[in-house]
Amino acid sequence: MHVITGLGLGGAEMMMYKVLTKLDRARQSAEVISLSSASHLRPQIEALGIRVTSLDMDGPAAAPQALLKLRAHIASSPAAVVQTWMYHADLLGGLAARWAGRPVVWNIQGSNLDPHSTRRLTRAIMSTCARLSSRLPARIVSCGHATARTHTALGYDEGKIVVIPNAVDTRKFQPDADARASVRAELGLPADAFVVGFGARFDPQKDHETMLAAWGRLQARGATRAHLLLFGKDLVRENATLAAWISRHGASQVHLLGPRSDVARLFAGCDASCLSSAYGEGLPNIVAEAMACALPCVVTDVGDSAWVVGDTGFVAPPRDAAALADGLWALVSMTPEALAALGARARRRVETDFDLDAVAARYYALYDEVSKAS
Repeated sequence: MHVITGLGLGGAEMMMYKVLTKLDRARQSAEVISLSSASHLRPQIEALGIRVTSLDMDGPAAAPQALLKLRAHIASSPAAVVQTWMYHADLLGGLAARWAGRPVVWNIQGSNLDPHSTRRLTRAIMSTCARLSSRLPARIVSCGHATARTHTALGYDEGKIVVIPNAVDTRKFQPDADARASVRAELGLPADAFVVGFGARFDPQKDHETMLAAWGRLQARGATRAHLLLFGKDLVRENATLAAWISRHGASQVHLLGPRSDVARLFAGCDASCLSSAYGEGLPNIVAEAMACALPCVVTDVGDSAWVVGDTGFVAPPRDAAALADGLWALVSMTPEALAALGARARRRVETDFDLDAVAARYYALYDEVSKAS
C-alpha cells in the first residue's frame, strides 16, 4: 500500500507513479491512499489498474479522522508493507501502520529546507518524524545523498536511511529529431537558435529571478541566437511578477509556455537545460529528464543537482546570476560537435545511474526485504 499526502504533480508523486508502472503483477499487487483530495495523478494511476482511495484530509483539523480511516484501511488490506510519501503521509501513515501491525517504509525527498518558505506545520511534522524515525519506519528511502545528510542533521535515524535515487524513463525521455523540428516550428524559432529549456513551477525555491538575471547577462555578452523556454505552473504572460523580472533584467527571447504535458518533447527540442534552484531540492527529476534527452545542464549546487550532472554540465552557486550566466555561455560557445558529445555523455550517465527499471527494482527488492523481516 502506498500512502501519499496528495496526488499533485510534484517530484514525490511522480516517483511513486513511476514505481507503480513497474509493478510485477505476477508477484505483487498495490493500492494507493491519498490523504488529501488533490487528484491530478489519479486517472493515470487508475489506468494502471491500481485502486486509489482519497481520505479528503484538506486541513489539519481533519487529521485525527484521517488517521482513524487510514488505520482501518491498512488493517483490512492484504498489503504486507506500507510505503509512505511526503512528510504528512510519513507521520500519519507511520502511526497508522504501527497501530495496524504492518511495517512501514518512509520516503524523503527535499534538502536544505528554507525556514522562511517551509510552512510552520510542515516543519513541526518533520521534527516529529525525526523523533519517531528510530521507532516507526523499518526503512527510510532518501532520493539522494544530500537529502540523506539534511535529514540526518535534523535527527532522522541514519541507520535506517537507504539512498535510492529518483528515476527517469529513458524510453520516454530521449533525443527525438522529429520533436526537435516540431517544437521549433511551433514556437517560430530560427534554425540556428540555441534553445535552453527550464522546467519548474513558479516558486521561490526555483528562483526564476536569478535565472532571468543570468539570461539578461548572457544576452548582453552577445548570445543573440539564444532562446529560453520557461514551462511550468504560472509561467505565463499574465504573471505580473515574472513579467517585471523579464523587463528589469533585459531578458529577451523568453518564451512563457505555462504548464505542459509534453515535457519530453520540449526537452527534445532544446540544446541545453538549466535549473536555478535557491534551496530545498532533493534529487530534481527535471534535471535527469533533460539529461536523458542528451541535454547538457547548468544547475545550482543545491541538493543533489551537482551529483546528478557530474561531469556532463556546469554547476553554479545558488543565487549567483553571474556564475549561472558563465555556465550557459560555456555551452553557447561550444562547437556543435562538442555540445553533442557532452549531451551524449549526459544521457549515458542517466542510463547508468538513474534508469527507471533499475531504480524500481531496488524499491521492490526493499519491499521484499522488509516484508520478510516483519
